[in-house]
Amino acid sequence: MSSGLPTVAVLPIVCAAVVALGLAWTVLDDASAGMRVATSALLAAFPLGYLLSAWLPLRLAVRRGAAVGLRLTEPALHTAQRITVIVLDKSGTITADELAVVSVDPVEPDHDRNLRWFAGALEHSAEDPVGRAIAKLAGRGHLTDVVQTPGFGISGSVDRHPVRVGRPDWIGLDHVGGDGTTVAVEVDARALGHITVDDVVREDALASVDRLRTLGLAPVLVSDGTSHNTERLGVAVGIDVLHAEVAPEKRARVVTELQEAGQVVAMVGPSPANADALEVADLAVCSGPAPGPSSIRLDTLAVDAVAGALSLSRTALSVIRTNRVIGLVTPVVGLVGAGLGVLSPLLGLVFGVVAALLVVGNSLRLRAAAKL
Repeated sequence: MSSGLPTVAVLPIVCAAVVALGLAWTVLDDASAGMRVATSALLAAFPLGYLLSAWLPLRLAVRRGAAVGLRLTEPALHTAQRITVIVLDKSGTITADELAVVSVDPVEPDHDRNLRWFAGALEHSAEDPVGRAIAKLAGRGHLTDVVQTPGFGISGSVDRHPVRVGRPDWIGLDHVGGDGTTVAVEVDARALGHITVDDVVREDALASVDRLRTLGLAPVLVSDGTSHNTERLGVAVGIDVLHAEVAPEKRARVVTELQEAGQVVAMVGPSPANADALEVADLAVCSGPAPGPSSIRLDTLAVDAVAGALSLSRTALSVIRTNRVIGLVTPVVGLVGAGLGVLSPLLGLVFGVVAALLVVGNSLRLRAAAKL
């Protein structure tokens, strides 16, 4: 909810007060005096500053965040002020948007080229993050008979050679363990070796998570990765509260549990993958379609951009609140001055312009905010 009087109610109230003053002076003096006082009151009390009080700061905030596609709403500003916990989907926030191949381990050294080529070519048909990373190892090739086997991997024919890529035990190799996600590759019914992909932690992730803490937010990391990999990421970026092996469609429960514990929760993650969690969160920070009015949209969910957007949101709300005080007080002063006969129409115009400029000047504080 926004604070202060609704914007649509202010103008009718001012107009009613102007008419009342004009009628009063007409009765007490004459029609000429009533018209002069009404004109002075309208010029001095016209609530231009109040009408600009929220619109202008929001436009300036969006402009400061233009580099990351920031989109804000006033309800989101009020919610951002109350957030106590921020839940981060590890993908695209503390890590890069895509996984990367970190190790190619052939069974025999002369298998390296074929290991890369056949696995990369087949994975061009995959839609999962692991497959997209491996696909960068090679061109597409001629693919036929591609079959996705849920929980195991992918198989198909590459240039007429049968190929399988998936869990090592599915291929008949031992799991090598260690960091990241490891798959095995088989060509022509012969195991060629392992390929390991892993998250790439953003260089500024640790400092950006610390920045979230300076805003009074407790970070929580949620991931569909293993406990080992999630703990490793948590250590790298300084997050202690971790939820591993949580699929995107099950993350709403993480958010609701925090809310049931009395926390006000922001959920950060791409939509529609995290649609359920974003919808139940008090504040949704997403890179896709916004689930409701209490949402902040960004083109990138890198944690530094998220921290900057939340900081900018709080500054914008502070500016709006000050603007509304100015926008309410100055019309009252203008009405009083006109009602007492102190303000002529010219002085009323000057007063009204100065009142609006006070709101504009206060809003320009946002220009000093760092660009995202």
